Amino acid sequence: MVSTFSYAREIPLRGKTDVIVCGGGPAGIGAAVGAARAGARVTLLEQYGFLGGMATAGLVLPFGDTQPAVARELFDHLEARGAAHGWDYDPETFKLEANELLLEAGVELRFHSTFCDAMMSGNTVEGVVSLSKTGLEALPCHVVIDCTADGDVAASAGAEFSKGRSDGRMQPVTLMFRMAA
Repeated sequence: MVSTFSYAREIPLRGKTDVIVCGGGPAGIGAAVGAARAGARVTLLEQYGFLGGMATAGLVLPFGDTQPAVARELFDHLEARGAAHGWDYDPETFKLEANELLLEAGVELRFHSTFCDAMMSGNTVEGVVSLSKTGLEALPCHVVIDCTADGDVAASAGAEFSKGRSDGRMQPVTLMFRMAA
């Protein structure tokens, strides 16, 4: 049985942008909005068809009083719509408000676009390869911000990493749910 498979093909090269943010969870939302408001041309890649990451897909409530200004701004919008009480929120409205916040900042959103590989030149990341329904694309940029939650871009680029706590154990699984009458 063969244990490896070699694969090569030409991939369309898209025009260069300033910043690519990989991952549209809370960290990616903040990073993309911040970069765009600082004047950068920003593209955000999100593997799902919506924003929020585990804050919307998994109902993980990652927010607290130490969250950055973009999160506070997002929650102000949610509260104005009656979709948040403190740091508890409606995940569907969160998706919509996050989408509007990014579009207003001028971020190009690419949903159903998964990070595949880092485009390297020596030790420098010069872009990413992504996969979407249109196929593989090479996306060159000046800066890549890894908000994949698992450090996929950094690992692909060859950065050292460790898994779990200092004793090697992982965070225990949690369960979130909602009840309604």
